[in-house]
Amino acid sequence: MLGPGSDMGIFAGFAADMRTYGGYIGFHPGMEGEGWTFGEDRPLLSSGRACLAKILRHNGARRLHLPDHICDSVVLPLTGLGIDAVFYSIDEQLCPAKLPDVHEGDMLLLVDYFGVRSREVAHIAALHGPRAIVDRSQAFASEEVRGSWWFDSLRKFFPLPDGARVGGPTALPPPGPRNTRTSAEHLGVAQAEGLAAYRRNNAAMSSADERMSLDGEGILARLDVQGAVAARVRNFHVLHTELGASNALAIDLSHVTSPLYYPWLQERSGLFPKLHAAGIFAPRLWPEVLSRPQSGPMAQHAAEQLIPLPIDQRYTEQDMHDLLCVLKALI
Repeated sequence: MLGPGSDMGIFAGFAADMRTYGGYIGFHPGMEGEGWTFGEDRPLLSSGRACLAKILRHNGARRLHLPDHICDSVVLPLTGLGIDAVFYSIDEQLCPAKLPDVHEGDMLLLVDYFGVRSREVAHIAALHGPRAIVDRSQAFASEEVRGSWWFDSLRKFFPLPDGARVGGPTALPPPGPRNTRTSAEHLGVAQAEGLAAYRRNNAAMSSADERMSLDGEGILARLDVQGAVAARVRNFHVLHTELGASNALAIDLSHVTSPLYYPWLQERSGLFPKLHAAGIFAPRLWPEVLSRPQSGPMAQHAAEQLIPLPIDQRYTEQDMHDLLCVLKALI
């Protein structure tokens, strides 16, 4: 999940006429379409962390096993829920290095990083059934794992003030009142102008059991969801064609259905400042991992060397080629 720890303080000082890539997704041409309906039996919640908290409360979890490469927005609410966090290490392919022993009262969180580990995550989740929770906040349209819990984060993929989906092997009770704390004011302005409002909106997110805001549902009902997913997959393919040979991550394109970014795991140091200065706003995910005592070597390596390149629906195939030209000039 993208959280407060992701580095979004990267817009200050760039030239107003510079072609830029990345940043939060605001309103853009071509965004409207058939929209998304989810049904009253499975209402939308305000955030991914709210979905996770709802699953944990519903199952009476006392302990959550979670990967050491993850943001604080997942970890911090556990204390308030009275749930112990137990970290497991990830390997060089962003999969669990060793599966933990999941006992009575335990649940296991599996992250489908960037939508490139859907197959591996689905296999592990199937082994653990209702004790498994699949975090699809970086893989909006990956296939549900029958018999396991899952949640995603719509606001990371679309121009929305809030919104996330949740599901699982049994019906969850309906959420509480609607979220009224978030705002859509940052969505209709330029990135540099809306950054402060974007940060305020992020700070308003919580793990409270709240339904998605009326603003969020209204916007979602008018979005071209399928077109956005198709654009992301297309743009992912363009970048992988050029960068796959230098990527330490093994990626099977046939299993990439809804990526949040293109994850380029490379060995160069100090690349983030150069990218940001050139207008490629790749966020750092997640710098807090570096100071967390439980973080293993691969989690720390990913926090320093994994570059999440923007591929979202605002960009055409030509935009991706242009981004690659900028990137190649830097390296």
